[in-house]
Amino acid sequence: MVQEDELFVVVNDALIRNSDYWQNFLDGNIQLCTTHVTDMSDLFAKDQYFNHDISRWDTSRVTNMDRMFSDAKRFDQDLTHWGVKRVSRHTDFAKDSGLSKDSLPAFTQ
Repeated sequence: MVQEDELFVVVNDALIRNSDYWQNFLDGNIQLCTTHVTDMSDLFAKDQYFNHDISRWDTSRVTNMDRMFSDAKRFDQDLTHWGVKRVSRHTDFAKDSGLSKDSLPAFTQ
């Protein structure tokens, strides 16, 4: 899928963890369309370098964000616009990360 001259790859729970897609995303070659992802647990846990803007990710179907940014020291992006109504698990979501309380999504559960 191409949008505004950016190549988006539609990913699901398995593909979002695929090393080839992941490396292309980190290198800036592709963007990830996360509409079909339900599990983002541990996705950036202990990543000492990641600090990409992922504020446009569609998290409306995600139910698990346990430890998603745990120990991701450099990550400090604004996630306040993420849709997290379905998230029922977010234990240690940002523990020891670079995220401030003002940039966290508004978890309801």
